[in-house]
Amino acid sequence: MSKSSFAAIAAAASIVFAVACGDLPSGTDGLPSFAAAGNSGCYTVKGVVNQTGLPPTFTGTIDGDLQGTVVTNASLGPPKYAGEVILSSGASAYEISGGSVGPLIGQTLLTSFESRVVFSQDNPAAGRINATETVES
Repeated sequence: MSKSSFAAIAAAASIVFAVACGDLPSGTDGLPSFAAAGNSGCYTVKGVVNQTGLPPTFTGTIDGDLQGTVVTNASLGPPKYAGEVILSSGASAYEISGGSVGPLIGQTLLTSFESRVVFSQDNPAAGRINATETVES
């Protein structure tokens, strides 16, 4: 598979992110104080996002501590390459319909992301996606 065939890849990603969170209290060393953070109203959630589609739009499901659906829109334009890495960005909307974090059920989380897809020299059909996602609202 060539880099230009990336359009046909179905995206699947594991997620771990903090949601519904303000500033974390800091300890004396400047790191988050986890004893205090336990009372901060922050939640760390784990789960799997399975998405399929063709750029620029991917749709799928969320399963884990949060459950629901997700729609991802990648930014359009020519792909940016850095060697064997494709750089992209975009936005996602997570519709939370269930899970273990009650305050998020019925909410929509809007996020932005920066992703890097690395293709293997040994197996060009296998791409590894590494993304940084930020909760916007």
